[in-house]
Amino acid sequence: MIVTIIFSFTYYLLKGYLYVLFWYSLIPLIAGIFYDVRKTIYASLIPLVVNTLIFPLVEFNKFGFKGSEAEGILLISVESLLSYFAFTIAVVIYRSFLDNYQKVVESLVERDSLTGAFSRRKLFKILEERFRVSLEKAEPLSLLMLDIDRFKKVNDTYGHQVGDLVLKKLVEVVKKSVRSSDVVGRYGGEEFLIVLPNTQLGDALKVAEKIRKNVENTNFPVVGEVTISIGVTAGDRNTLRNKNLDSLIQEADDALYLAKKRGRNRVETVLELVRV
Repeated sequence: MIVTIIFSFTYYLLKGYLYVLFWYSLIPLIAGIFYDVRKTIYASLIPLVVNTLIFPLVEFNKFGFKGSEAEGILLISVESLLSYFAFTIAVVIYRSFLDNYQKVVESLVERDSLTGAFSRRKLFKILEERFRVSLEKAEPLSLLMLDIDRFKKVNDTYGHQVGDLVLKKLVEVVKKSVRSSDVVGRYGGEEFLIVLPNTQLGDALKVAEKIRKNVENTNFPVVGEVTISIGVTAGDRNTLRNKNLDSLIQEADDALYLAKKRGRNRVETVLELVRV
């Protein structure tokens, strides 16, 4: 693209076309710097219309439609148009490559490379946004803290490669057990945090129990049966304003610890609300 720009502008400078509307081709260049491919293409239509319609009509009106002046105007218009297409195609190709590259980078940053769950960084970013929306709309918000029971024994017995397979399979089961609007993220190690927007505690407990049963009934690679413990917490429009993200996560973590303490393979909450 850089070579095309240098060649085209040098050519027009040497030809003396300082006034030619070829310079409107700067529009796709500027658009390509700041916008995505679609907006760049839309912006590129501006010089296309100017070069093919307005400029020739204005010049022909001055000099008429016959003679050497008309031929010169036509030649300038054609050269300008061809250069514009070459220039714009180069910009669009570059912008397309850059957009795809950015998507790949964002995917690497936002997703856990092993399990495909959201990374911890992306998870907290989403959680902050969900928490803000819940406060603004006075909607409930629930969190599930999930941990694989005796996962260290899996790694010690079968090796870390098998442990990785268990983690990947677990996330598959969890994603199939929740709604598309729910968020599954890797909190750390074998711990995962699940965000349930607009969900009361009672419904969150049902979702947690569904996940626990689905995991228990799944045949995991090599190891066979795997169980999990889940801690559940929630905040509604009356209690959420008195909490922050740290306290909400801590409640889920405390509930997970309680589930571990009471025998594992179970769902617990530390909130003093009616259990289902």
